[in-house]
Amino acid sequence: SPCSIIMILRIIIILLSIFATIIPIRAQGEPFTDGVFSFRVISDKECEVTGGGSNLTNRFEIPATASFNGITYSVTRIDKEAFRDRRYLTGDLIIPNSVKVIGDFAFYGCSGLESLTLGKSVTYIGKCAFYGCSGFRGDLTLPNSLTYIGDFAFNNGLVYGDGFDGILTMGDSITYIGEAAFSGCSNLKGELNFGNSLKTISKEAFHYCWNLTGELKIPESVTYMGETAFRYCSKLTGTVKIPSSITKIPKELFERCYELSGFTGDHVTEIGTSAFMYSGFGKAGKFTLPKSVKHIGDYAFAGCGVKGDLIIPDSTESIGRFAFAVNQFSGELVVPNSVSFIDGGAFKGLKFSKVTVNPKKLCAAAFKDCTNLETVILGDSLNSIGDWTVRDPNAQGENFPGGVFENCVNLKNIVLGKNIETIGTSTFKNCTGLTGELVLPQSLVTIGDEAFTNCTGFTGELIFPPSLEEIGTEPFTNCPGLTGSPGLLNSVQKLHYRAFYNCNNLISGDIVLPESLIYIGTEAFQGCKITGVTLNKTIQYLGGNPFDSFKFSGTLTLPASLKTMGATFTDSPGITEVVFEPNSQIESIGAAFRNCTGLTKVTMNGSVNPFTLRSTFNNCTNLTHIRLGGTLSKIDIPTDEYDRIKKEDKAFYGCDNIRNIVFEDGNEPLKLDSDIFANCSIDSLYLGRTIDSSSQPFQNQSTIKSIILGGSVNTVNDGDFAGCTGLKSLILEYNGYGLPITLGSNGNGKAAFADCPIDSLHIGRTISAS
Repeated sequence: SPCSIIMILRIIIILLSIFATIIPIRAQGEPFTDGVFSFRVISDKECEVTGGGSNLTNRFEIPATASFNGITYSVTRIDKEAFRDRRYLTGDLIIPNSVKVIGDFAFYGCSGLESLTLGKSVTYIGKCAFYGCSGFRGDLTLPNSLTYIGDFAFNNGLVYGDGFDGILTMGDSITYIGEAAFSGCSNLKGELNFGNSLKTISKEAFHYCWNLTGELKIPESVTYMGETAFRYCSKLTGTVKIPSSITKIPKELFERCYELSGFTGDHVTEIGTSAFMYSGFGKAGKFTLPKSVKHIGDYAFAGCGVKGDLIIPDSTESIGRFAFAVNQFSGELVVPNSVSFIDGGAFKGLKFSKVTVNPKKLCAAAFKDCTNLETVILGDSLNSIGDWTVRDPNAQGENFPGGVFENCVNLKNIVLGKNIETIGTSTFKNCTGLTGELVLPQSLVTIGDEAFTNCTGFTGELIFPPSLEEIGTEPFTNCPGLTGSPGLLNSVQKLHYRAFYNCNNLISGDIVLPESLIYIGTEAFQGCKITGVTLNKTIQYLGGNPFDSFKFSGTLTLPASLKTMGATFTDSPGITEVVFEPNSQIESIGAAFRNCTGLTKVTMNGSVNPFTLRSTFNNCTNLTHIRLGGTLSKIDIPTDEYDRIKKEDKAFYGCDNIRNIVFEDGNEPLKLDSDIFANCSIDSLYLGRTIDSSSQPFQNQSTIKSIILGGSVNTVNDGDFAGCTGLKSLILEYNGYGLPITLGSNGNGKAAFADCPIDSLHIGRTISAS
């Protein structure tokens, strides 16, 4: 019937429509081959090339079309990694006009290819698409259709000198240039004519493209520029106009662009580290920074060779390390009050004649080697001068400490702000031109190492403010013209190494150390005209020879506060007796009394801390009486197997006249070197502690006539006193508790007192023989 026929036709039409839709869906993504290339279907009209072409040489042309199952497809894409690492491919690579997308790593490492022709329809070049294609020669022409260049797209793999050696032509429609896209393409020539569509120039985009030439014009459309994007583009010229959307010039952006003549951009607030380092700004007679700049990074303009004036705007807040170093700036520099921080070496070696500066912190070497500088005015905002370690760009990365005005040999006048608290290391070292009095601010707390070393022109009285607490190493060395009053040190707590070394007129006469002083470093007053010294009751540290050796005579009383001594009184023949006050805090004693040939008696009436003797009384040839505290831990015992002690360096070496020794009572065993008293003529010994069993320092001491073993001695080891053939009297004191004492008798074949002809024996305790 007609109705049945109509129904059948409708079913046929539906089936045909379904069949028509199924065929292309099944075909999408399906791989196939056509000739020597392999493909993949991506739509009913398009496909992408996925590889092949291994037999092609001299001319490597991607086909514009490919056929599969009777259908002809347009080749619009080159798949990712399609020809990756095909180093054997040679000849000219031709991308047809049909191709729109070149995928990531598409020709990565194809180093045998010799030239590149890009079709007019390419819009996208993926990441590392032509990375390491170092065999390319000739021009590189990017089509106007191109909008996106991926990261490392044409990167030469850092094989400088290989790759394209012709003209680079940029397309007008490019919006994105990826990271290191052209890095290492050092032979590319021509000008960088960016189109007005460009928005992003990524990190290292043209790094080491040192043969690109012409004026560098960055379109106003650019909203992002990455670090080192034009680093080592050494032939680019002109004054760079920074796009208005770029407020921070990134790190190393134009470093070593030797031919650039400057930049503009009144919206720029921050200039990054090494942004223009070694750029060619030296052609300018005056260098004025944009009025918007707040932060100038490390090395930002170092080595630019700029001559003339430097104008820093009122907006600037901080100046980085070596920011303007290795230039030829001259004249007067006024750093605006808005600058709160100047980092190390910022103006090192420049030719300013006068500097007015008022930051809060002025770091090391900021004006070091400014040999033309005559006048420095430091404002009241400044609280710290120097004392930071900085890096010299010409020292192959090595750190060095540098004084803020070190080696400014023509500096004649300095005005120090009234709120300065720290004058740091080498601040005015070698400023030989400074003359007259040195006026220190009343706020000063610390004077750093070598702060005024070799300032030979200073004269008159030096007055330390009451706020001063610490004086560093050699701060006034070779300042012979300075004088001082008896109250000079009244507030000072610490004097370090050679603090007043050879200050012939500064410290003189009999001095009484103020109670504030707790630390005196080695040779602190050497060369001063001091006739006598009275130690204070608060001193904690005395270094080696802080005073000339002949300043002490008679009895020397060391305060209980003293914790550490170096070779403090070495070669002081006038000292006849040393007394440590009761409850001494001593922790460490070096060769404190070596060669004190007049010393006869040492008394330490109790001590609080464990301590060690080593070289302490070496060569005190007239020492006869010793009393040592109960917390003495050891004498001349090496700290490890490599720590050897020479015989002539031992604590009592050369003390041949010692007659009486007292070791006060203590709880811990006493460690003594076996021959510390080898040449001593000991008459009497009081031992208040057990001797460690590892040595027998009194064995075979034939001169000992009497021994008293104190109540804290609980053991006398085998052979401790064996061979003391002169011993006549032995007293074993009662310890208050009736505890026995153990006397060694057979452990090593020699008893504790073997061969001792004792006449008088007092036993205050029970003996427990081992």
